Order: sequence, then C-alpha cells, then structure tokens
Amino acid sequence: METESNSIRVTGWTKATPSEAVERLEAYIKQRGSCKGFYRHFDSLYMDFHFVSAEVADQVKADLDRKRVLEGINVKCIIIEGKNVQKRNELEAKMKKYLDEQSKVDQREFIIQLRSMILEHPQDAFQLLQMYPQIGYAINHFMQNMQK
Repeated sequence: METESNSIRVTGWTKATPSEAVERLEAYIKQRGSCKGFYRHFDSLYMDFHFVSAEVADQVKADLDRKRVLEGINVKCIIIEGKNVQKRNELEAKMKKYLDEQSKVDQREFIIQLRSMILEHPQDAFQLLQMYPQIGYAINHFMQNMQK
C-alpha cells in the first residue's frame, strides 16, 4: 500500500524481556540502513521508526508483515501518519473550503493576476510557488471548476 508517510510503528512481543525485544527490533531496522531516527516506547512495547522516504517505510513494513516473526519476536507493523502529512491534509481541506466559496469571477481574476506575474516576473513567481505549493493546488482546483 503506497503512503506518503515515512514513519512506521512496530510492536513486538516475545517471551524475552521487553528491552531485549526492542533491542532486536532496533538492530534489524538499523541493518536496513535507511532509518533516520526512532523513538522507543518501553511502556507500550513499541517503537516508531522514521525513514528517509515513504518508499523505504513501505518496503520495511511489507518485509515485517511477511515475516510476522523476527528473531523470535512476534511483530506487528502499522504506518503512522507524519505530522507534516496531517498538517498538509488539514490545510488542503481548509483551502478547498475557501476556494469553493470563491465566485467564478474571483477565480478567473486570481488566474489572470498569477499569469501576469509569471510573465512579468518569472523568478518571483517561481519562488512564490516553491514557498507556497498550495497555489498549485488552488490553480488546479480553479481550472477544474472552470471546465464544469
């Protein structure tokens, strides 16, 4: 399952001590070489691993799901949504609501102003789009509405 999160939560249980199970899981994940950080939750016997990309997180999750048992440890793995993904989804929902409230005239005016800015000041427009990728979302939303 493709996801945009680069983090997974791995729960492990075994007859060994909790710290031993966590250490084995940590060693296994570190062998993968793409883990950029983790957090241990000894009370709940799980660890959150943060990888360099969502693809790596998906690969590790799939690998652990296939194995189910890793060096004597029963494992369960879930993708946890990163805070950035949650924040982006919330912002997109707010923006969609705001954009839906705009009239067709306002939407066209926005597109015209943005187009003139791109033609007159391409470098500024490029920097603006890099800083605020939501503008691309707004343009796409407006264009879809104009085609209806």
